[in-house]
Order: sequence, then C-alpha cells, then structure tokens
Amino acid sequence: MDNNTLKLICSGCGSSLEYSAGNRALKCMYCDAITEIEQAPNDDGRPSNAELVVPLGVTRAALEDVVYAHLAQGDLTPDNLLEHAVFSKVEQFYVPAFIYRGTYEADWTASFGFDRQEQYTVYEKDSQGRSRPVTKTKTVTDWRPVNGADRGDFTAIAYAGERLSSAGLDLPRIFVERPAVDELKPFDTSYVTGFEAEAFTVNAQEAYTARGSDLVDAQIDAGVRQHAQGDRQKDWRWKATTSKTDASVFLPICHVVYDYEGRTYNVWTDGTTGEKLVADPAPVDHERKKAIRWGYAPLVVSLLAAGGGYAYAEAHRIAFSPGLAAGAVVAAFVFAAWRKHSILSYSKGIRQALLSQRQLKSVDSLQLGSAERQALLESGTRPSRPFLSLTSKDAMLIPAVSSIAAAIFLVPLIPASFKGSPNPSYASASTPSRPQAPAAPPPVQVPPQQRAQSVETSVSAAPVAPVAVAAVAAVPVVAQVPAAPVAATPTIQFDPQLMQMLIAASKHQWDVVDSATAAPLALRNVNRDRSAGRAANAEGKSALQRGENQAAIEAFTRGVKADAVDPEIVNNLAFAYQESGAHAEAIDALNETLLLAPRRVAAWANLSASLAETGDRAASAAALSLALHYSGSRQKTLTFLGEQAQNGRSDAARAVASAVLSAADEIPTLGDNVTTARADVPARAMSPRPARTDAPPSQIKAEEAYAKQMNRQLEQQLRELSQK
Repeated sequence: MDNNTLKLICSGCGSSLEYSAGNRALKCMYCDAITEIEQAPNDDGRPSNAELVVPLGVTRAALEDVVYAHLAQGDLTPDNLLEHAVFSKVEQFYVPAFIYRGTYEADWTASFGFDRQEQYTVYEKDSQGRSRPVTKTKTVTDWRPVNGADRGDFTAIAYAGERLSSAGLDLPRIFVERPAVDELKPFDTSYVTGFEAEAFTVNAQEAYTARGSDLVDAQIDAGVRQHAQGDRQKDWRWKATTSKTDASVFLPICHVVYDYEGRTYNVWTDGTTGEKLVADPAPVDHERKKAIRWGYAPLVVSLLAAGGGYAYAEAHRIAFSPGLAAGAVVAAFVFAAWRKHSILSYSKGIRQALLSQRQLKSVDSLQLGSAERQALLESGTRPSRPFLSLTSKDAMLIPAVSSIAAAIFLVPLIPASFKGSPNPSYASASTPSRPQAPAAPPPVQVPPQQRAQSVETSVSAAPVAPVAVAAVAAVPVVAQVPAAPVAATPTIQFDPQLMQMLIAASKHQWDVVDSATAAPLALRNVNRDRSAGRAANAEGKSALQRGENQAAIEAFTRGVKADAVDPEIVNNLAFAYQESGAHAEAIDALNETLLLAPRRVAAWANLSASLAETGDRAASAAALSLALHYSGSRQKTLTFLGEQAQNGRSDAARAVASAVLSAADEIPTLGDNVTTARADVPARAMSPRPARTDAPPSQIKAEEAYAKQMNRQLEQQLRELSQK
C-alpha cells in the first residue's frame, strides 16, 4: 500500500475505505454512505476546510469533448491531431481561495480638460518660393482641477494555494479572480467527495495583502473614474477607507494532459461550464505553413518583375503599361490569398469531420429521427480537396504561375527593345527633309486651311506635377506647381509651323529651325492699346506673386484683348494657366506666343512643361531643346537642367530634363563661337559651332542681332518680376 494511502472504515456498513492525500470525504461503493475525513486544525489561521464552494459542473466526458473541440481549432493544427493525441491525464479538483466583500468611501482629486479650437497664422513658402501667411487651426485644452467623493461595494476573490501559480499561464487571474457569487454554495463534504481539494497555504489576511488589496483597489479606481468630465482627464488621486468581510471558498478546476509525437501539452478549463479554456500552444504543421508561404512566391516575382520592367522601360524609353502591371500584381495576390484559403479551409474541414465522427460514437442514433441521423452522418463526411490545396503539386504549380507573372511584364518589352528608342512622331505632319543646298532654306509655308491640325501624343503617362517657367533670361526661372488630372492619351492642337519646328529640333536640324524662326511666324494688323495691356500685365504678375492664379488669368486675358501682339502678355497668360493646372489652355496661349516670338526661351520652356504633363515626353524634350538652343546663358541653363534631372518634382519633368541634358552636346547655341558645358560634370570647353557657310554674312548678323534683342527683352521681364 502506498505511504499516502490510509485504510478507513465506512460509517454505514463497516467496509474498508481507501484514503488518498487531498481527499476531504469518501463515498462507500457498497452503501453510498459518505465518511468525512477530519482535518487537523492549523495554528496560523489557515482554514482546514472551506466555508463556501462552487460546485463542479463538468463531467469527465464533457471535459474530453471540450478538449477535442479545442484540438480541432487553429489554422496550422495538424490534421491527425485528433486521431493521434493521447490523453495521459484527466483530472478534476478544487483550489482554495478567499472571497472579500465590503464597502468603500473614497475622496478623489483630478484634472479635467476641455478642448477648444484656436486659430493662428504661420508663414509658408508657395510654389515660387515666396512667403505668404497661412491661417491654421489647433486644439487647445483648458485644464481645471476637480475633487469629489465616491462610495460603493466591492467583491474580490484571491487565490490561496500554490498549484495554479506553479503551472504558469496566469491561471489564478483567469480561473480564480472572478466574482462568481451567484454560483457560491455553503460548503458540504458531498461536493468534494471523490475529488482532490488543494490545501490553503495562506490565511485570509496574507491572501488579501498579496493579491486581494490590488483587486479591491482596481474596483475603487474604476468607481472613482466614473465621475470623469470633459474631453480629457489626468492626475487622478484618491484615498479610501474600506469595511470588509472574508470567507474561504473552494473553486473547481479541470486539467487535461495529452501527448503528441513525443511532446506533452496541457489544457486547463474552469470546472463550472468548461467555456473558459487555457492551453499550451498547439502543435504546428510546418509543411502546411511552408506551403502557404510558397503560395506568395508569384506575388514576389511579379513585384520584382514590375520594378525591373519599369526601370528597363525608363532607361530605354520604352512604353510601360501601369494598368497591366497593377493587374498582374493583383492577380498574383489573389492567387496567393485564395490558395491559402483553400489549404486552411480544407484542413479545418478534415478536423471538423473527425470531431463529428467522434461525437457520433457517443450518441444513441436509435433515439434520433431520420433527418437528425442524416445530418450527423453528413457532418462526419470528409470534404473534397480543392485543386489549389494540393501541395504535392507545388513543384510544378508555383514555378509555372511565377513564370507567367514575370512574363506578363517582360515579354512586352522584348519587341520594343529591338526597335530602340522611338523618335517623336506626329500623325498630322510630315517630317521635312534636310536641305541639301548651301543656301539657307526658306521658312516652311503651310496652307491656311492646315493651320489647326491635331497631334496625337505618342507617349501615355500618369498625371504628374509640371515644371512651368514664368520667364527665362540669363537664368531660367522655374516654378513647380501641382497638375490637374489629364486624360491618358490627350489630343493637343498645334500650329503646323510650330509642329515642324518641334520635328526639326527632335532631329537636330538646327539650320531648319533657325531659318524658320528668323522672323515672326504670324504678323497681325490689330489695334493695340499698349498702356492698357501693360497695366493689365503688371496686375497679373502681382496676382501671381500672391498666389491668386484665377485673378492673374483674368488680368492677363484683359491684357491680351488690349494688346494681342505683345508676346510677353500672351506668355504670362500661358504661365498663369499652368499655375492653375489648365495645360490645354496653356498650350493654346503658347501657340500664340511662339507665333509672335518664335525664339522666346520662356515660351518654349513653358510649352515643354505642359507637354510633359499631358504625356507627350518626346515633344516636351524637343521644346526644351529649343529653349536651350535659344538660351542667352547656356552654362546656367545646363546647371538648371541638371538640378531638374535630379530633383524635379515629377517623373515627367525629371525624364525630359535628363534626356535633354544627355543630348546637350548635340544642341548648339544660336550664333557662332559659343562654348557649351555639361551641368553634371565640371565645366569644360566644347568645340565651337562651325561657322555657317550656307548663309550670307548679312543674314548671320541679322540673326545675332535678333537674338540679342530678344535676350534684352527677357532680362527686362525678369527684373520686373523680381521687383514685385
């Protein structure tokens, strides 16, 4: 016989009873008489028996059902866990605790905050670098000290043993510290007959000091904070007096230990309903976890292919479809998510079927109706396996889907890469052939009926922020503004003569460009009110400096009506349209500006910015090349282009500036003996442009004089802007 077992005599029939340590009473198996085991009194105030008890409400069979239902849960739980798990221990026992009931009176102080809105002014720089006042709103909290009193009742239960604390998992807080006063019954030995009851290891005062006081303080603090007012609170302080009583109590606990693949796992539940459950982390099916991760491989491949394809397209000036890229990435993500769902749902279906089959064994099917019996049989049927959950085919499926995801991005780039970088093409205009005669070719003549031809942009781009130039003289003056959304493939109206110049510039036919711009392309006999036009122009520039774009548009429009042949006013109107994001109107105004002054640097730069924002980067690069060609200070202009290529606010602006900068050596400056330098390397002298031999000296001098006159006008315009 075990040393912890004693032989007792039944008080009813006199048969022998076996007693194990921890039992408080024994029930005779012959006459059902209950023999209470006397407990030795404790000298330190620890009770030998409880005054109250919460009866055990979970049978052993119900406990096993609760544990099996727990094993059927989880995303990564092995499918065979319900079949291979072995219950090595199933125990139900009582743990000791003390329940404290009483009242409190508390005096408290705190600070209550009341929010209000307050306006203030700061100075911020606008898109042109000018400081302007901006009114903002902030939230200000007014704090007020408050005090008061609170009173109420409290109930707290503190654990008085050691077994749950040594098990970890914070079991005393979960299973003991719950004031289930409705379930308390006066203690009777019949409640604990046949079950182990843990002994009290501390008395009531020790349990209150160790844990009970914290539980009571938490209830007092919650009661005090119910007096909160305002939008915020802080500095809570209170002092309370309490009056309490205590009683010892036994609480039921259930514990199951199961073994799986050589490891031991614990499951704990409350002994009243079994609904509250705490368990060690369940076993993990690592193969399923790895299969789910492999399902995201096509998504990773598609993202890498999208980034590489975009970089390749940008480097080689090849069209790249953002819509196709987004669609492929979304498709790869949907594949990964749906595959994960298929794998997990099939696994859960398998475990639920096994759980239903086990429950069927404990049900008397003869007492069920045919419909109920059929429902039970169907719940125990294993589900069919979806195709995407067939992880055995991963070696073939995952590489195939990943290859398709990569091909969607890379295959369309292969034909375009063999064609090289596309030259700008305009559907409504033919490219003029390069003159072969030594004499300068005459300006391009276009019939009047062809004055308005549409040009379909050859490159589609998403809306980006423009780079707009208000005035360019010795140093290009650039303002970056946000762009309004534009169509993916806009149609732009160009004057045919300007279109011919853009084509010639893109082909570096600078003799054709210079010959075409030797004189204004359009001469109009109109009535001019120069004083009214200049006054409106000054008003519009002041409005631009204040950031009032609509007022600037109205003022410049009045100026154009008063003096329609002043290129400065028309160009400023185009710039105001750019500031407001109306690039179509800006292009129309720039058509007029360049017909009046075809060598105006600011107008070509503004046209480049609007074309870039509407998606035509080829035409935008040609326009910016013309601005560089006619610039009066090439070195500073190249420096500006270098800054734009690195720090431009939009992809379009950076791409166009970079392209023009890389081709700067092939873009001569108007006139002879002008050196050029690259902005992204130390300045170096370039070979001067060869002297023209295909034009008479008188024509060359006339061109140089015209360029100097235009530069003087631009310098005057820059000074006027800087003085405002």
